[in-house]
Amino acid sequence: MLTSPIFALSILLLAANDHIFKAAWPGLVTGKLSDVAGTAMIAMLLTAICGRVGVALASTAICFALLKTVPAVAEGAASGLGGVTRTDPSDVLALIVLVPLGWWLRSRPSTPRRDDVAGDLRRLVARVVLVTAAVLATTATSESEDGISTIDVYDGVLYASGGETFISTDGGATWQIWPADRYVDPAKLSPEGSVCPENICFQIDQAAARLTENIGRSETLVLELDEADVETIHKLSDGRNDVAPFGGVAAIEKEDGWHVVVAMGAAGALHRSPDGRWQWVAMGRWHAPDDASIFLGIPVAET
Repeated sequence: MLTSPIFALSILLLAANDHIFKAAWPGLVTGKLSDVAGTAMIAMLLTAICGRVGVALASTAICFALLKTVPAVAEGAASGLGGVTRTDPSDVLALIVLVPLGWWLRSRPSTPRRDDVAGDLRRLVARVVLVTAAVLATTATSESEDGISTIDVYDGVLYASGGETFISTDGGATWQIWPADRYVDPAKLSPEGSVCPENICFQIDQAAARLTENIGRSETLVLELDEADVETIHKLSDGRNDVAPFGGVAAIEKEDGWHVVVAMGAAGALHRSPDGRWQWVAMGRWHAPDDASIFLGIPVAET
């Protein structure tokens, strides 16, 4: 069972989709492919453990459905999965893979017991390697725990990703957790290091920790962090210095003018109102220090 090509293929597909395919071809197909591969992998693992196909398939279906439709379950599973899983009822469609998988599992012939110590040892090693790979593939595909990493615009709403997905309808001044029953095609979200609404472009330079505003051929520096500022933000990420201080940038036009939002990792996000004022804004657990009214020289918005 655990040494079958199908089990190994499901692990390979899960890891490749999350680390290669999603980045190269973002969209509905790659968005659901991990759910299909992960569901098949878990179902086969449970079958090998309990020895009963029906029980394994039913357990997989129930647990997956709860994980994808009940936010409290997704949050409770965060420690085991390495990050909060985004609830999305449409992901339950992946359970259709259990139909052909169940047929295949039930059709597998039983293997008679043989006194083959060397063969048993090889199969044991293969199982350990594949199960370890399955665990790593599953935990490695969870949402980012490094803070707010992307800011996107879709249909007049701002979306931010950081373990959970947050939305803002007021241009980025305030944020709420994305409702579990609201689905947005990932292909329509395009996190970028630059955004160009109308004839204005906002460009992030990760290496220099700078944000510039370009109007025509004129470039203006609107935000810059020095090394001490970057180190301060890294401290909010448990001291990790491999997390870029700037994530994506987005600009959206509201009735009062253009709003600009920059993802700032564990520090939450920076919001610039149409009058040019910058403020730190919080998204769930990602925010400026609790006791700060001014952080890195920029006011912290009240929550």
